[in-house]
Amino acid sequence: MAVRIRVLEDGTAGAWDAFVRAAPQASFFHLSPWRRVIGEAFGHTTHYALAEQDGAVVGVLPLARMRTRLFGDLLASTPFCVYGGPVAASPEAAAALESHALDLQRRLGAPCLEFRRLDAADPGWEERPPLYFTFRKPIAVTGDDAADMQRNIPRKQRAEVRKAIERFRLTSVSDGDTDGLHRVYAESVRNLGSPVFPRRYFRLLGAAFPREHDVTTVLHEGRPGYANYYFNRQHQSRLEEGLKEFAGWDGRRGTWKFSGVTDANQTFRVLLAEQSVGMWLDDKPYLQPLDAVDWLDEPPGTGGLLVAFQQFKWLVSEGPEAFTEFAYFGSEPLDGRGPLVDVLLTERGTLGARWYFRQSDGALIGYDSSLLADQDECRIRFVETVAFSGLRFPATFSVSSGDKQLGVFKVQQVEPPAK
Repeated sequence: MAVRIRVLEDGTAGAWDAFVRAAPQASFFHLSPWRRVIGEAFGHTTHYALAEQDGAVVGVLPLARMRTRLFGDLLASTPFCVYGGPVAASPEAAAALESHALDLQRRLGAPCLEFRRLDAADPGWEERPPLYFTFRKPIAVTGDDAADMQRNIPRKQRAEVRKAIERFRLTSVSDGDTDGLHRVYAESVRNLGSPVFPRRYFRLLGAAFPREHDVTTVLHEGRPGYANYYFNRQHQSRLEEGLKEFAGWDGRRGTWKFSGVTDANQTFRVLLAEQSVGMWLDDKPYLQPLDAVDWLDEPPGTGGLLVAFQQFKWLVSEGPEAFTEFAYFGSEPLDGRGPLVDVLLTERGTLGARWYFRQSDGALIGYDSSLLADQDECRIRFVETVAFSGLRFPATFSVSSGDKQLGVFKVQQVEPPAK
């Protein structure tokens, strides 16, 4: 009986996976649950096809069309996977699956068809220069950590592993926590400037392969992120040194007052009290309660200038304890085109902030305060910092939000609270 090509349906998924597990040339990435993962995580259309002969599965070909502005238009076997391509029990089944893929490419109008083979490209196919390389090593697991380490890790590397464990006091936990994995992965990939896969992708993988995945998290001082966390903490400590310019404000959590004039000749007065933040521009009042459910864009169109003032107060009077997240982010050009600055990220509930430190001397030179992730932030850049009553304070700073420059504020008087 001739080979027949069929679209994978839920009812034939069991037969598909049984064939894949029995075929030595197949891989984990050929299993049928990837169809749902790719479709739901990324919204790409899948075209999984199987070859059938005499009522039995004799070949499989997972395909998905990936159409994005960033990566273009591609019909691949299989996107977001290391391997793919047709797996067949006979040359006839392999030819039928390849012919099906080429016909599908023409019907869809996809400019490119790609098979991600472990071995050499099929005859007549153009081979792309390799982007990645595969390294495989069988791992013996007996449950005896010392014996398993000796069996699986070469001697010199074992010494390095022991040194790292002892020096950084590393521990580990294996619990299948895909959310924890995503937090560490996202920070690492983001710092490299690469796009980050969504959290739902990791969750879907865990749900699709409940007995074929595990997550082992290496902890440093009880925190995930191993070396990332250790070195980020070193950078974070260095940035905290840059805050010593404002060390006199440490512990001053009472009411702050400062006033002055803008470059538009508006007078301003700011009061940072324990329950609210108030501001007067030419005697027009604006108020932000600190116990409010919603943070306000006050004055309107500033991205929340009153909240931005409060974020600065939290940073220099309370430090890391004032925030739910307080971490070194990396370095970047200031405002996308200026000199390189080191970036500290903070979060407090829905509020976020990015604090910019000059690399040459570690000084804090400005920050962006955001009310919500999808709203324009309030950008404050320090022009000059001077001492008022012995306490350093931004004496001149610019304020902008979105594409609007909102003005330059010149502080003339500062009234600090007692410690």
